[in-house]
Amino acid sequence: MVEIAIVNGKEQVICTPEEKEKALSYFVTSTTDNIYACRNIPQELFSAMTSYFSRNPKDLREHLFDAIIGNIPRFRLSAEEGAENLERLIQGDHILLEDFLMPGIERAQKFNRIWHGKFSHTSIANVANGIQIVMTNISQLVARQVAYDQLAFYIEQSTRFCNFDSGVYY
Repeated sequence: MVEIAIVNGKEQVICTPEEKEKALSYFVTSTTDNIYACRNIPQELFSAMTSYFSRNPKDLREHLFDAIIGNIPRFRLSAEEGAENLERLIQGDHILLEDFLMPGIERAQKFNRIWHGKFSHTSIANVANGIQIVMTNISQLVARQVAYDQLAFYIEQSTRFCNFDSGVYY
């Protein structure tokens, strides 16, 4: 059951792992695998999320869940709105899945206007075209080979956020 709890003095949306998995399953092909595809995510949101993901140690799915519950800086929903959004998504009460990502979409539009529109960072726009695939915890050798083959456009997570412990690679 989706609840609101006070954590470190702030109201936060709390849910079970199963509820989180169900909500994310509308947007990703796997909630646990290291390699997964994204779906039902507007291109502008995917491009902004991958750009942010490349400079942040959190998995893209965590950023996606933050968008669902409205936990995005400067575009936050109240805890009540975030809980209601999550509850409706879990229950299947939706027409357009992207409606559940509106806080993220608004933030992404602003991000894209600045970085792609104003500063002409084309990699941000390029990555959103086509199939949206995410690979996490892969070795640098695999990452280099995928990028080298140039089958698509890529944004790579900065190595300063990568865990180089060889036991975590897929």
